[in-house]
Amino acid sequence: MNAPWVTDDHGDSAATATLLGANSVGTGLIGTPTDADWFARASLGGATSVVVAPESVGANLDVRLDIYDSAGTQVVAVNPAVPVVPTASGATTGLDASYSGRLPAGAFFVRVTGTGQGDPLVDGYTGYGSLGRDTISESTSTLPPVTVTSSVLPAAMGYRPYSATLAASGGSGRALRWSVARGGLPPSMSLSSAGVLSSG
Repeated sequence: MNAPWVTDDHGDSAATATLLGANSVGTGLIGTPTDADWFARASLGGATSVVVAPESVGANLDVRLDIYDSAGTQVVAVNPAVPVVPTASGATTGLDASYSGRLPAGAFFVRVTGTGQGDPLVDGYTGYGSLGRDTISESTSTLPPVTVTSSVLPAAMGYRPYSATLAASGGSGRALRWSVARGGLPPSMSLSSAGVLSSG
C-alpha cells in the first residue's frame, strides 16, 4: 500500500497564494518534485528582504526563490550555485536562497520550489529529491516621506524672466517629478516636471 502524500500547505499559484503578514516568519513544505509554495505580500516601496532556508539538520531541499509583480511578471530569480557543504553538526550550508533589494510599491508574490544543481552525471543532482520543509522570513520597510526643502524662493523682479528650482528630500532617492496638485500658478508661470518654476 502506498502512503498518501502530505496535504499541500500552500497554494500552487499566485491566485491561491498564502498571505504573509508584515515582517513575518512562516513555514512551508515542498512535498513533491512539482510542488510550489506561493506567498503574497504588499511592498511599501522600501527595502525588501526575503530569506528561504531548509531545515537546519538533515536537509534535502535545495531552495529556488522567484518573485513576481502584481502583473505576473518575474522580477527576481534566485538559485544560488554555491557548494553544498555538510557540517559536523549535521547541518548543510548552500541550500538556502535569499533576496535583498527594493521592489516597486504594490503587491508581489514569492514562489518557493525545490531545485537541482550542476550536472547530475558528474558532481550535481536533479531537483527530483529536492524535498523538505523550509522557513520563509520576509520584511519590507516604508520609504521616507518626501519633504519640500525649498522654504523660501527668490523674489521676482518686475519685467524680468523668473526661474527657481524647487528641492525636496526623502522618497526612493530617484529623481522626483513635480506637478501642480492643487490650485494654479499665476499667469505666464509654469512648473516643469524637474521642479523648475519659471515665467514664459
